[in-house]
Amino acid sequence: MSKENRSLTEQIFDNIEKTHQAPRCKICGLAFPRLNQKTMICDLCKHAKSMDEKKKKTNLKKWIK
Repeated sequence: MSKENRSLTEQIFDNIEKTHQAPRCKICGLAFPRLNQKTMICDLCKHAKSMDEKKKKTNLKKWIK
């Protein structure tokens, strides 16, 4: 079966099986290929964290006004 025909979830599970011994994200615990080696946080958690910080700042600005 070619890579194009496989579903995204099958590809993700294959990647997880391949990277079973790989370092894992500190927040979500998944072994992503794009894991930052210094912070040990994957891109998804990093994005979620930055979005959360932006939301806090905007809420704080609204509350101050």
